[in-house]
Amino acid sequence: MKLGKLLSALLFISCVSAHAQTLDAVDRGWLRDNPSNGQVESFASAQNYLVGRGMISSTPTGVVRGEYRNFFIFDLTAYAGQSFSSATLSLYNPKFGDPGTTASNPYSYGGFAQTGTNALPYETYQLHDVSTAPSAFVGATAGRAGFDDLGDGAVLGSYNASLSDNGSFINITLNGAGLSALNASVGQLFVLGGRITTIAGDTGSQTVFGFTNDNNLANTRLNLVTAVPEPETFAMLLAGLTLLGFQQRRRSQKLLAV
Repeated sequence: MKLGKLLSALLFISCVSAHAQTLDAVDRGWLRDNPSNGQVESFASAQNYLVGRGMISSTPTGVVRGEYRNFFIFDLTAYAGQSFSSATLSLYNPKFGDPGTTASNPYSYGGFAQTGTNALPYETYQLHDVSTAPSAFVGATAGRAGFDDLGDGAVLGSYNASLSDNGSFINITLNGAGLSALNASVGQLFVLGGRITTIAGDTGSQTVFGFTNDNNLANTRLNLVTAVPEPETFAMLLAGLTLLGFQQRRRSQKLLAV
C-alpha cells in the first residue's frame, strides 16, 4: 500500500474510533393524573417508573385508574466538551415473580400488563424531550405542567412493548432529535420523559414497567457512544506524516540534482 493511502486509512480510523460507556440514572419516577380528584400526583421518594394507565386505588365500587407518565434524570456534568454519536436508553421491565409481584396480589402481572379489552397485543412507549427543571421532578413539584411536559415534547425514540418483554431490558435507541437533545445537555442534567400512546377506552390497565420498586438505578441507564480519536492512531499518523515529509524532501533533492 502506498504511504499516502495508508495515511488516509489511518485518518479515517482516527475519526471513527468510538468509546462506549454506561451511565446510570440519578433519579427516576412517575407523575399520575388522578381522575378521582382531578390532581396530578407524584412522590419525591418513589423511584418506580410505571407508565400507562394503571391502578390508583381500589374501592368497594370499583378500581380507580389513571394515566402515569415517567421520567429519568441523568447527570452529564462530567462530560462537558464531549459529543455523543449514539445513545440507547435501557430500562428493566419486571416479570411476574420479581419483588412486589406476589400471588397474593391480584394486580401483580409484571411490567407489561393489559387487563381490559385491547385490540393491540403491545403498547407503544414514546420518549419525549422535557423542558421542566429537573428539580421540579425530584421535589415532586412539577404538577400539571410537568405531567404534560413528559408527553408533549419532541419524540426522541419509541418502542412497542409486549408481554414477551417482561423480565428483560427494553432498549430504546435515541433518534436524531434525541441525540441533539442529549448533546445540548452535556455538562448539566438531562431529563427524558415517557408516555404510552396506545391507551384506549376507559377500563382496564395498559401498563409497562409496573412493579419497578427495587430502587436499583442500574436498572435505568444510558448506553453512550462517544466518537473519540485513539492516541495510538494519532501517533501512527504523526509518524506517517513525518515519513511522507522525508520522502518528499528526498524527491525534491533528486530533482534538483538532475
